[in-house]
Amino acid sequence: MLLSRNVAGTHASREAPRPVQPLVTHRFVATGELNHHGTLFGTVMAQWFVEAAFLCAVDTVGDSDSVVFVRLHDMDFVTPVHLGETLHFEAVPLVAGTTSLTVHARARVGERPVTRGFVTFVHVDGQGRPLPHGLRLEPSSDEERSLVREAQSYLEA
Repeated sequence: MLLSRNVAGTHASREAPRPVQPLVTHRFVATGELNHHGTLFGTVMAQWFVEAAFLCAVDTVGDSDSVVFVRLHDMDFVTPVHLGETLHFEAVPLVAGTTSLTVHARARVGERPVTRGFVTFVHVDGQGRPLPHGLRLEPSSDEERSLVREAQSYLEA
């Protein structure tokens, strides 16, 4: 993914596009996060998933005070997560609207996929009103183009 933004004070000039690397975080599954089946409780996974996407959005926008959660579009659980396993989260920005930013996130344990989905955030001003962020994202691979199309299908729904 390539990221560029408007140069401060102008709408016509853009900085040169730069590659975006996935934001990576990790979580260790402890006893307090388990459900009655002895696997990671779904709401805990959802919290960690949105948090990983939020960190990616903040990293992309550059300011944690101006990013707010709007919607969890899709989060599919593929396999359960067990006590003592370490989750590896990767999140990458995919679609930049005028004020919104949609992030694709996925989690795995080792090489085993666990969950994936999309989360949208909005860039806001000090009063919580949507504020243009000036970002532009350009997919740079077939995989990214496919993910962008999938994300856009959720945004249009």
